[in-house]
Amino acid sequence: MKTKTITRIFLCNRETEHYDIENEIEEAKGKIAKGEIHRSTWSCGTLQELQIGDRVYFKRVGSQPHGFFAQGRIVAAEKVDQTRLKNKKFQRLSATYSGEYPNLRFTCEWYSVVDYEQPLDIEHRLDMGGAILQSRVSGRSVPQKDVERFEPYWQQHLSKLSEWGYSVQLAEVHRRGQYQNAAIEELAIAQKCVDAEGYFILDSGNARERTTASIIRRQGQSEFRQALIKAYNHRCAITNYDIEPVLEAAHIMPYLGPQTHDIANGLLLRADLHTLFNLYLMTIDPETMRVLVAPTMLKTKYGNLNCRPLRLPMLKSDRPSIEALRSRCDLCVWAKVARISAPNKFILM
Repeated sequence: MKTKTITRIFLCNRETEHYDIENEIEEAKGKIAKGEIHRSTWSCGTLQELQIGDRVYFKRVGSQPHGFFAQGRIVAAEKVDQTRLKNKKFQRLSATYSGEYPNLRFTCEWYSVVDYEQPLDIEHRLDMGGAILQSRVSGRSVPQKDVERFEPYWQQHLSKLSEWGYSVQLAEVHRRGQYQNAAIEELAIAQKCVDAEGYFILDSGNARERTTASIIRRQGQSEFRQALIKAYNHRCAITNYDIEPVLEAAHIMPYLGPQTHDIANGLLLRADLHTLFNLYLMTIDPETMRVLVAPTMLKTKYGNLNCRPLRLPMLKSDRPSIEALRSRCDLCVWAKVARISAPNKFILM
């Protein structure tokens, strides 16, 4: 008979436990970003009810800010470390346990994590259940109804922080691998057609072909895009985003033929930012090399990008043309009053 999955909350107080949690979080982020699983062992004292498959959330307590910083599942410890195999007195314990009573430890895998200084604080959420808000005992189980109310907030928090590199989740990395491999192969074939013909002839009327053609056109012709990808180290010039299939070659001044495929007339941008750039809702201040966002967009999530320094290629010859940026900026009427007076600071890759 299948047992019901339990969700538990474990508390982390670095002041009393003398535990370098920040280093573990950085290690976990690095592994998860590469699609690898991060395993961790945690103290659970005398708690003996943990089962393999239980879901776990980790919450920062003690020093501010308080809140949740990691999520995962309980898994089996290495066989050589399992308490139940070392001591017959504890042979009924789950295979997750290691260590000796009363200082038991359990093993878990982390599937999503945020920086220790960026935890999810839900203390002010009036719609949250008491078990989540009042988790004062490490290892306490949480009613499923409270978990269901909590999880959307966790996912929103992950999404919000991922743009800035403050969070990562394994599910997203795995989805990228599962769904993008076929798409990448298809785009590569389509790209050859664009390079050879300059356009697609779509006699079949197939919607999938039209979509692929549209993506390729937006990404830019192969040589120009690949040059920008190399110059910007496979990352968006604004957000540092590194998922290559959604990085596009944006022309600073509109495309007027092969001569405008000069790398100095290009920026490597994430697809949504390319759209805003083309709509003149985002531009680059040529004097400060900082992002300018249109006033109408400042109250959206894109407002957080306003005044962000542009990431510039290491080679000066690959950097965007000041004249092209100035001409582009002049086309944005709103930018004439939005120019910032910050010093000329920029980020090198």
